[in-house]
Amino acid sequence: MITLLAGVILWAAVHCFPIALPERRSELVKRYGEGPYKGVFSLLIIAAVALIVIGWREAPIVAAYLPPFFGNVWITLTVGVSVTLMIASQLPTNIRRFVRHPQLTGVVIWAVAHLLVNGTARDVILFGGLALWATFSMLLSNRRDGVWRRPQPVALWKDALVLGLGAGVSGLLFYVHGSLFGVSPLH
Repeated sequence: MITLLAGVILWAAVHCFPIALPERRSELVKRYGEGPYKGVFSLLIIAAVALIVIGWREAPIVAAYLPPFFGNVWITLTVGVSVTLMIASQLPTNIRRFVRHPQLTGVVIWAVAHLLVNGTARDVILFGGLALWATFSMLLSNRRDGVWRRPQPVALWKDALVLGLGAGVSGLLFYVHGSLFGVSPLH
C-alpha cells in the first residue's frame, strides 16, 4: 500500500504546490519558462497516476470498515452529480455562480460516494486521500484568491448542455466501470 499512498501524496503535492506557493511557481516559470514548468508538472502527475494504478493493483484487499451502502442507486446518482460538477468547471455555466470550486467539489462528492460503498484500506487511502486533497486545495485557493466574485449569469441552454453531458458521461462510466476498474457499480 506504500506505492498507492506515495501516488496519492505525489498527486496532492504537485497540485497543491502552485496554489500554496504561487511566488515559487512564478520563480520557476521565470527561470525555466512556462513550457518546461508545465512539462515537469505533467510528468509528475503521470508518475502519480502510475503509482496510484500500480499501488491499487498490488494493495491487499483488507477490510477497514463496513460500508453503510452497497450498490445503492443514490450513490450512482451522486457520482453523476460529481461528474456534472467536473464538467461544469470547464464551461461557463450558472452552476459556477453557486459553487466556487465545481471540479474540486465534484472530486469530494465522488470520493465520499465511493467511501460509502467501499470499505477497504486501499479505498480509504485512494478516495479518502483524494477527498482530503480536494478539500485542502479549496481552502488554499480561497486563501490565495480572497473574496469570491461570482460569475455573471449565462444562458440556460449552457446549463442544459452541461447537465446532458454530465448524464451522458456518467452513463458511459457506469456502463464501462466494470471493465475498466474490475467492479460493477451494480454489485
